[in-house]
Amino acid sequence: MSCSSDDNTDRNPVDIIDKDNTILKGNWEFVEYLYMDSANNIIQEVPASNNGGCGKDKLEIKDEFFIYNFPVLIEEECKEESLAFQYEIKGKEIINLTHPKVGTHVEEVVVVNEAWLSIRESGDDVDYRVFKGELPPNTKYIRYEYKKIIN
Repeated sequence: MSCSSDDNTDRNPVDIIDKDNTILKGNWEFVEYLYMDSANNIIQEVPASNNGGCGKDKLEIKDEFFIYNFPVLIEEECKEESLAFQYEIKGKEIINLTHPKVGTHVEEVVVVNEAWLSIRESGDDVDYRVFKGELPPNTKYIRYEYKKIIN
C-alpha cells in the first residue's frame, strides 16, 4: 500500500545514471507537468491529458531508443502514434540525438527508481515558450513526471 506522499520526486535524487542499469528501462506512464522557477519552486502543476478518453502518453525506454507513444482521438476513434529517438546518457543527462525539432536535445533525469521517473527540461526552447505565452511566467524548467507501468 502506498500514499501519494510516497511519490515525492525529491526523495531519491539522481547523481549519475548507468545506461546499462535496468531501472531506467521499461514502460512509463506520463502523470503530470511541473512548471518550475529558477530556484526549483513549483509554479504550476498540470495533470497529464487523457487524450480525449484514449489514455495517457507513455514512454518506453530501451537500450538504444526512447519511444514516445501518444494516443490520439481521430474521427471518434482512438489511435496511437509513436516517435522513437536514439539517446545517450552522460552523468544524469539524457542526450536525445535525433530530436525532430532541434536535432540534439539534452534533458536531465532528476529522479529514477523502481516506481518513478522525473525528467527536467530547460534551455532556449523553454525560454522561448515562456516568451510566447505558452508556459506560465517565470518558468525556467519543465519536469515531466512518469510512473512505472507494472505488467
